[in-house]
Amino acid sequence: MLRNVRTGRRPVAEGVRIDGRETVSTTRVPQTWGVPRSTLLRSLDGIKATRLGLVVAWAGTGKTTLMARWARTHGGPVAWCRLTRSEADPLTLIRAIATAVRAARPIGGPEGAVATAPAKRTGRATRPPMTEATGVADVLDAVDHQAAPLLLVLDDVHHVVGTPAEAELETLILSTSDRLRILIGSRTMPTLNLTRSEIPAPVLLTGADLRFRVWDTEALLRTAGDEPLPHDDVVTITRETEGWAAAVRLFQRAIEGRLPAERRRAVHALPVHADYARAYLDATMLQALPPPQRQFLADVAVFEDLSAARVDALRGTDTGHEDLQAAARSLPLLIDAGNGRLRMHRVLRRHLLAAARAELGPERAAADLSRAAAVLRTEGATHEAMRALCLAEDWRSLTEVLEDVGTGSVDGRGRLWTDPLPVDRIGPPPWRTIARARAAHLDGRFDHVRNLLDDLGDSSSAAERAATRAIAVSAGAWVTTPASDRAESWELCIREATRRDPLLAARRAARQRGPGGALAEGIGLLIAGDQRTATDVLHQCASDPEAPDEMALAARLAEVAMASTRPTLPTLAAIDRVYVAAEQAGATWLARLAHGAIICFDGDERSHRRAHTLIRHCDRIGDAWGAAIISWSLSLFCLRAGGVHPQEWEDLGLRFRTLGATALEAWSRSLYALTATSARLPDAAADAVAAESFARTLAVPGALATAYATLARDGAADGAHAGEMMHLATSTADAEGLLARPWEWLAPEPVDPFPGRPADRAATPASEPATVAPDRSAAQTAELDVRCFGAFSITVRGRSVDLGQMRPRARAVLRILSLSAGRPVHRERLAEALWRDLDPAAAMHNLQVSVSTIRRCLEPGRPARSSTLLVRDGEAYALHLRSNSRCDVVEFEEAIRTANRTRATDPVAHAAALRRALDLYGGDLLPEDGPAEWVIGPRDRYRGQAAEAAAALGTVELAAGNPEAAAHAANRSIEFDSFRDASWQLLIDALTRAGATAEARRAQRHYAEMLATLGVPTEPTRAP
Repeated sequence: MLRNVRTGRRPVAEGVRIDGRETVSTTRVPQTWGVPRSTLLRSLDGIKATRLGLVVAWAGTGKTTLMARWARTHGGPVAWCRLTRSEADPLTLIRAIATAVRAARPIGGPEGAVATAPAKRTGRATRPPMTEATGVADVLDAVDHQAAPLLLVLDDVHHVVGTPAEAELETLILSTSDRLRILIGSRTMPTLNLTRSEIPAPVLLTGADLRFRVWDTEALLRTAGDEPLPHDDVVTITRETEGWAAAVRLFQRAIEGRLPAERRRAVHALPVHADYARAYLDATMLQALPPPQRQFLADVAVFEDLSAARVDALRGTDTGHEDLQAAARSLPLLIDAGNGRLRMHRVLRRHLLAAARAELGPERAAADLSRAAAVLRTEGATHEAMRALCLAEDWRSLTEVLEDVGTGSVDGRGRLWTDPLPVDRIGPPPWRTIARARAAHLDGRFDHVRNLLDDLGDSSSAAERAATRAIAVSAGAWVTTPASDRAESWELCIREATRRDPLLAARRAARQRGPGGALAEGIGLLIAGDQRTATDVLHQCASDPEAPDEMALAARLAEVAMASTRPTLPTLAAIDRVYVAAEQAGATWLARLAHGAIICFDGDERSHRRAHTLIRHCDRIGDAWGAAIISWSLSLFCLRAGGVHPQEWEDLGLRFRTLGATALEAWSRSLYALTATSARLPDAAADAVAAESFARTLAVPGALATAYATLARDGAADGAHAGEMMHLATSTADAEGLLARPWEWLAPEPVDPFPGRPADRAATPASEPATVAPDRSAAQTAELDVRCFGAFSITVRGRSVDLGQMRPRARAVLRILSLSAGRPVHRERLAEALWRDLDPAAAMHNLQVSVSTIRRCLEPGRPARSSTLLVRDGEAYALHLRSNSRCDVVEFEEAIRTANRTRATDPVAHAAALRRALDLYGGDLLPEDGPAEWVIGPRDRYRGQAAEAAAALGTVELAAGNPEAAAHAANRSIEFDSFRDASWQLLIDALTRAGATAEARRAQRHYAEMLATLGVPTEPTRAP
């Protein structure tokens, strides 16, 4: 038992107010700091229509911060009134509200400003300022004297709930009009009659809505200034604090300034204790409770869920119901779990268990847990009983229960008894391995699941066999190589649908009984492109009461997110509910997919950066499917917004190919061809033909329809052929239920990223002889001459542009655009590269200023918006290359493509193209930008291409009997990349054939030194 509750220094946490300490004025809108929560703010916008909003949640959830932030967006006068216990008297309440209304001011005005002289309004008489309020009519009179509609914010309303003053508050609410909007913040739900017809249904936000999501926690932790924590640690913090803003902030304070290893150890200890929140819980939650109630909470903390029957059985009383109700009224951290049960908040429960262990000693605390396990077994709550025995470290009793439970180690909803427990708290060794496999499955590391289960081997225990089978079945749909080919099992129907003929796989799945068959059928239909039918089937699975939690959530996420590409508030809210449910169920991989869908749908630059961070995290931990699906969501949303990014679809196709998901690769190929055609990339027509053939071979109707539409859009198609292809696309989409048609999202005509370029640069038909781009002999007459290799320079109609006129960031914008000269660069990419630390609005402003500066420098005297060189293309900018313009990067790429195309068919043209590429490559790409992230990748790629081109030219020269030229080319290749083994071998061979024996031996020594730096013992080839 707990006789004393610890107290300590009261922590001050952002968004957290400790009772008894006045941290803000009672009549002024508080200042706001911390994490902006745009989704919640948008939800409160509904108050403008309903005239009433409520934010109801326990202490430390950020109610006041949220209301103050939204109040600052109101635009009109705001009256802020923070209530105390003294306002339980009706007259005191009325006078407090009247005082706040008198002090109301338009947000952004001087502190303490009073709105007095109202604007004259037709038909409304003005009244003198009141001297003393005695009723609601006086408050409304003061409201009438405001110059604009008033927002009245009443904070800490829980102090008047259940008092006579609450009736006055209800009268005021019923009197709201277009002149008055009311926003209420409270720790408990007011007992107001909100169903009356006089008022619209209010906007209501609860603790579940205010719960921090992973991205909120990540944003808050960034404010500490320490090195960012890994993403999986942020997930752990969010899960173990249940997104409680106060707990997250307290934990941040607890680890602030520690070494990285110490911080990570603190994160990993979160499932066991809550020391970081001890002082706060004691001061704000427990200290005010009567001692018997504190003791009651300490006794019942041994249960995960609280019911009257459990409480009475444990304590030997018959007052469990009354005791629970009283505790719930006093302590909001007792949460309604449904079916007449309460659940203690995770942070509070851990605090109480740790305090009991410290006060009573490990043996007595373990005995209390074992006693609770006995109560739970009697009730039939076997899983919770086994977890209590684990916490008690009562391994003998646990083994006995496991022998009795048999296949009941997995419940009807697919949950293992080990699920909520940390792996290191699970005792019997086979179960610890099973728990690791389950954790890997819930984290999306499906191939690792297979390895762990293989290491476990066969078991004679029915409980272990049931658990391992449940894990293997759930993960079986997503492992790279399925364990068997039982095509009639629902999980393997899903796997088959990702490979080929998803409609056939869906029909097989439809023969399966139960929610698994519905999930597999829905996913198969979705991959096939039948969104119309898939939505209904997936909804059926998501609504099935017999469906395991993970299966129902996966179906709901697929139904809402994968079947939609429009970011509406209801869609985002539905995905958010999946995210919260998946996080609570421990299904981290599903929560991560929902997180990815939300930030992809969000659509701003910062969200796209977060999406790429999430994709990299998936790659790092081995969640290959998570990385691929989030990449798909991001690419699809960008395409829906009009973005043409062929490389993203090509990369996505490679991801799906690696996973063996060739049916999904068919989609990526078709969408790559569509975007490549819109961008008028070389060989786009051939890519479209190949995509059509691939989709038809694998029987993926939606991808096939997209390929047909791409062939229709291709500029090479004549009118009749284009019409026929578009008819095929439309009829296929209609027949197969494809509702979202990507070809309709893009401009009717292909978007040319090289406007005005000559026809011979657009594409070289296979039937025509290859040509090499002309050299720069006419550069002085070029309208625009851009050089990026070796050193950056730009010339306009023979005039060298003075880059010193631009600020550094403007010069960087110009160099990024030059790197993609002739192709549009989305403004989000520019902002991400140069202003990622700013909020989106500031980043866009800086970009616009930079673009205006560049335009003035390129075309002095010409209005910036009428520039013909730096043009706006939707949400992107591009340097416009006309027919007489030059760009060394563009010409280098063309030369490399020509060399690759003619390698086997035209040796002369092949060699000429290689020489042309090497002439254009004057050194590293944009050396002025140093190690900037946006240039490192292209710089390395072009350097590698130049090294490969030089080596290829050396091979051609050596074969033609020109060893001196071959040696020169090999030397250039080594200059570009000193670790190319083939280039060293080529140099030694060429020097030997040229008779330069001494130089060949010198090359051998340098080659050996290079190998030694790599730790390679291989001896280099010796010259004769």
